[in-house]
Amino acid sequence: MTNFPKGRATAPFFCACSLTLLALPARAWTPYFELDAFAHAEPVAVHDYLNDWKGSLDGGSDAVTHNRIEIGVRKDAWSLGYVQKYDYEIKASRDAAILYHQIKNKQDLTPGTVYNLNLRAFHNRSQGLRLAHRHSRGELDVEAGLTVLSGQALIDGSIHGVGSAINSNEYAYNASVSYHYNEDVLFDRNVRGPSGEGFSLDLAINYRFSNQWNLALSGSDLLGFLYWRDAPATSAVATSDTQEFDADGYLRFRPTLTGLEFNEDYRQRLHARGRAALQWQALQGTRLDVKLRMTEVESYSSLSISQQLAHSVLLDLEWMPSLDAVGAGLHWHHLRLSVLSDAWRFEDAHVLQLQLGWMHRF
Repeated sequence: MTNFPKGRATAPFFCACSLTLLALPARAWTPYFELDAFAHAEPVAVHDYLNDWKGSLDGGSDAVTHNRIEIGVRKDAWSLGYVQKYDYEIKASRDAAILYHQIKNKQDLTPGTVYNLNLRAFHNRSQGLRLAHRHSRGELDVEAGLTVLSGQALIDGSIHGVGSAINSNEYAYNASVSYHYNEDVLFDRNVRGPSGEGFSLDLAINYRFSNQWNLALSGSDLLGFLYWRDAPATSAVATSDTQEFDADGYLRFRPTLTGLEFNEDYRQRLHARGRAALQWQALQGTRLDVKLRMTEVESYSSLSISQQLAHSVLLDLEWMPSLDAVGAGLHWHHLRLSVLSDAWRFEDAHVLQLQLGWMHRF
């Protein structure tokens, strides 16, 4: 059981940040906007993953999406912004993906097949205020940020068990379930969503080796927690003892639970993410980048080339070889826009990335 401080300990921080913002002279403000959205689904396309897995089944079993929006102002070395975050990570066994796809699409099962059902899920949706400070010394720039968060949605837990196909349209399973949530997506328990408060630390480092070489490193949620009050939880064994068939003759279960459904204060650790980019100014106006995006589920490497087309126009082309994804970006004055995908049609894409940035100087 986690002990929490009484009252809303984050209120003084919010007040101090607001007063700092109001104290800035209008001409000292540099407003900015940043959006970073990334989604990758291995077993089915991202669109199908969100819509009952109705597409074809491909390789892999994991899925991840990290989405972040920040809008705020900068002054000298300080910045203050409002942040919204939506993170979801699913790490599952291949058997779990196969059986789930077969059930959702009512496909014939192979009698006698045994499925190892293992899944780890992490989800967090939150918003808050971020205060950051940048320090420069010679060729080194370091920015550290603290975000005070208010939690809005929670899933954190795991499933471990075994399933088996009895005949072409009938299956059985036995699995242990342990997870906290704001909405019971497994057993439809009627709950009231918890309230959560917490914090997150981020760090960005930029080092210029020379006129041609540059290294950029950044990490989000390097240290971060959300403290949920009275969070619903289930710790039980789910079995397929209660059976019924749908109109198509396919077996449908209402899981039988043996265990506990309860509420408790819960501390959720935020999952860290990182990025790295090694940049080489090959020619005047031409830059080559080797990039790496890291999550607790998977890491993604890519290559990009940037070419200056005019005084304030820069074109980026990016290739992510492991997923056979390509992207393009445009920098125009204070606006940055880039997209990346592995398919021309949105409905077929297993990976999607959208980045947008804007800054205005008075």
